[in-house]
Parts: sequence; structure tokens; C-alpha cells
Amino acid sequence: MAWRRQSLRIEEAKERVRSTPATRVRKDMETWTGRGGQRPLPPWAQSLGSDRRLLMELADTVAHAHKHVIAPYQQHIDALSRADQALRTRQATHGGLDTLLSGLNPRYIRWRSPVLELTMASGMTGGIHLAGRGLLLIPTVFGAVYPALDESAEPQPWLTYPVALRDTDLFLPSTDTARALSTVPDSLTALLGHTRAVVLWTIARHPGCTTTELARHAGISPASASQHATVLRTAGLSHTTRHHNTALHTTTPAGTNLLNTAA
Repeated sequence: MAWRRQSLRIEEAKERVRSTPATRVRKDMETWTGRGGQRPLPPWAQSLGSDRRLLMELADTVAHAHKHVIAPYQQHIDALSRADQALRTRQATHGGLDTLLSGLNPRYIRWRSPVLELTMASGMTGGIHLAGRGLLLIPTVFGAVYPALDESAEPQPWLTYPVALRDTDLFLPSTDTARALSTVPDSLTALLGHTRAVVLWTIARHPGCTTTELARHAGISPASASQHATVLRTAGLSHTTRHHNTALHTTTPAGTNLLNTAA
């Protein structure tokens, strides 16, 4: 077993997308949609496999998404990956390969020695036959609970699984993801506590957000978001406006000043 420790450079990834043969694109699309060649792909998928211009646009879109979604949080993502690797190493050390593979993603990755069975997002199920080639394990952060697999990759097949920080995690809870990826200043966290600091920071970044939106952005439950917003409002750091039955949250000048001072 091996872990991927470093992400591909984005330019290398773009070039790989650009140079992907049309036959490979069509084959992968059939695999991911669970069609297996039995039913024709939708027109947009067929075009992606035959129109090189669309492939170029896809590569540019990948780069754009990386710049705005991944790059700002790369150090935090790497930290999560290192923590997950430490957990998996401990599992392998104390429980062996059975414990490691059984704990990767029990709902969708099942280890029944000597076969590793997978359930994919398409609903397809099957087993991995490594034939002594080894397996590269790639932790994922952004809620991808279904595994992705490339059994024909060289020099060895690779498999993705969701990161975890505890043996009991099936995948990383959204609260832990938000905590790890947030850029809330440490001084503000020390003053308010991490979750409340995240809530205040989130309100500042999304002025006028509803409680539901606040919960989603902060990675907490709506009930928790409402509770923390109430505390912040009582402390004079945020303000709540009612629109019909919806609460809209904004920071007060005191809350904004606190954030600016902490930053």
C-alpha cells in the first residue's frame, strides 16, 4: 500500500486532461455513468469524447476551479491528509492490513480477504484484482464519500477514500472540514472559541446570510448556527434582521472591528 503525499501540479494536471485520448474519455464516461457501453452516452458526453475544443475548455475549467476552490486552502488540505495518513499508519501498525482496509470507507469499500469490494457513485459494484501491483490510496477532503478507482493506472492502480481524523469516522464531519479549512485568526478563536469564531467570520464573509446558509457555510447544524448567532447578537457583534420568517445575519461595527483587529 502507498499514499499519495503530494498533489499533481496544476499545469501537469491540465496537460493530462488535454492529452487524454478520445477513446479513454468515452470509456471513462461509460464507467462513471454505469452504462458499460450498453446504452449510448448523452450527447454532451459524446461531444466531450470527440471534440478536442471541449476537452481544452474542460482543462481550463479545472485550472480555474483549482485556483479558486483548492489553492487557497492547499496547506490546510495537506494538513488533513497528513493527519489521515497518521491515522491509517496507526491502523496498519496495530491491526494489520485487514484493519486498514476495513476502516477506509466501510459503507462503500468492503474488505473481504482477499477481495476489496467497491460500490461506486454510479451504483456499480465490483472487486479490485491487483495481481501483485499494489494499491495507491488517495485521501479526499470535499465530501466525496463514494470511491473513485483507476485500475489501469501506472505504475499501480489508485483508489480514493474520504479523510478521517478518528477511528470511528466514516468520513470527515463537515464541522471538522470547516474547522480545518477556515482562515479564522487564532487570536479570535482563543477569544470566542473556534465554532463561534467561525460563525462570526462566516457572517462577515456572507453578509445577509440566512441561518440555514450560515450553517452550511460554517459546517454546523442550523440549530447550532442559530444558537451561536444569538450569543453573538447578544454580545453586540452581529445583528439579525427578520424578513418574513427568515433571519438575516450581518456583523455590527463592533464585530467588524474585532475581526479586523484579530486579522
